[in-house]
Amino acid sequence: MNKKTPKINSSHINFEKLKKDMDNDADFLHWDSDEKVSITHGGNGNNTDYRVFIESDQHEETGEYDVYGEYGSSINEIKSAVECFLYNGGDIESFRLDGYLNE
Repeated sequence: MNKKTPKINSSHINFEKLKKDMDNDADFLHWDSDEKVSITHGGNGNNTDYRVFIESDQHEETGEYDVYGEYGSSINEIKSAVECFLYNGGDIESFRLDGYLNE
């Protein structure tokens, strides 16, 4: 995400719950509803220090992923990662489906 990226409204997302789930799940994966953009992390379960990645789905021909952004595991970095996810085609509804929206 570059500095000219418009601000996305992610204020309804429960970042504390999202971070807790990321901290406790070594295989954390959150897809948008169309499975085109994902949030993953590189780390081990029960670990609070890891890298968060925003990636595309796998290209059929190359098997590669586009990485839209890489962030740290602090709550502010996770907020930035979610904004990158939304900016690159992820949808807010996917957070509702996974229980991360404050309703």
